[in-house]
Amino acid sequence: MKTKLFLLIPLLFTLICIIPQTAHAQDSQFTYELKEDNTAKITASTATGNVTIPSEIDGHTVTEIGARVFYAKSGIYTISIPATVTSIGEWDYAFSYCYSLAAIKVDEANPEFCSQDGVLYTKDKSVLYNFPCAKNTVSYRVPATVDHICCTAFASAKYLKKLYLDGKDTYWMGFTFYNTGQMTIYYIPGGLSELYVQNHTKNGRCNESDELYPKYRLITEDGKEDGSSGTGGTTGDGNTSGTEGTTGDGNTSGTGGTSGGGNNSGAGDTSGNGNCTNPGNPPVNEEIKVGKTSLKTLKNQSGRKARISYKKVTGAKGYEIVYSTSRKFTKKTTGKIRTKSNSYTIKKLKKGKTYYFKVRAYKLNNQNKKVYGSYSKVQKLKIRK
Repeated sequence: MKTKLFLLIPLLFTLICIIPQTAHAQDSQFTYELKEDNTAKITASTATGNVTIPSEIDGHTVTEIGARVFYAKSGIYTISIPATVTSIGEWDYAFSYCYSLAAIKVDEANPEFCSQDGVLYTKDKSVLYNFPCAKNTVSYRVPATVDHICCTAFASAKYLKKLYLDGKDTYWMGFTFYNTGQMTIYYIPGGLSELYVQNHTKNGRCNESDELYPKYRLITEDGKEDGSSGTGGTTGDGNTSGTEGTTGDGNTSGTGGTSGGGNNSGAGDTSGNGNCTNPGNPPVNEEIKVGKTSLKTLKNQSGRKARISYKKVTGAKGYEIVYSTSRKFTKKTTGKIRTKSNSYTIKKLKKGKTYYFKVRAYKLNNQNKKVYGSYSKVQKLKIRK
């Protein structure tokens, strides 16, 4: 009997060691995996109703929501994101096509993301991640700070009728406005937005039905609807008949319509040159240059922390901090952090160890891929306290 027991112990030990680092939260609503820094990445969820993403699972800080965790889930009304989550996989797909979702909330202390009226943005409001499908509003303005709207961000927004782009150079992806045929988008001419309107219509619709996509209208620089060149309707909203346009909806060229929203020249029906995978891109040969940053301060703070700051790079979307106990930054001893801020506090370092640090900035290209600049010069810091 003892011999059999001794044989079983090594077998049990082996089985324990090969169990993958994936586990369920104590309430069984969230599945997660451990990242290299021992924080948790949520990979699946069965939660419904008003969902609160935990800041900690089984003693591990939750720092990431994986790709498509809530994608097309039914029965979700609101989602609350804690301050600890600094990464959402695959852009806005984590919350796409949640037809009952009315609002996404973000802890005000979150350094990467924020919520405005239930709509998910990056902290600096340069990227709009998701407009919930069931957000009950008929009109919405995208702030001028937004230069990118994620793929499927407005897809199936069933109540939205009018969307105003207050920025002249806002761009988007092929399915950003999929299944919003009831909606009209108002944009300012003379920038990237106008180019995207041209690229996003007809030929840029992947041969889908026109009924699944919005119409486009011009607005003036001060954000007002421009009815000076509409197709029909002399005083109305484009729904009455005019002198040459049949319905005044901007789909045929006409001369009538001197006031009233939606009476523009039908810019949304010009042919586009986008494609099915990514319609409406800026010029494909656009060169993206990313400046080199440099470390400004590197200090050891009490509690085995390192406070690092670095020079801002013009136009950068974020920064990647790399730190290691190895001069050569070998994989086993190297950590990476991405942040929008030009300073960061790295925690849980090993006391008595010397760490090496370097930073680089990045921008986003047409396909939302990161384009990195050169690394800063390497600096070292010994953790004494």
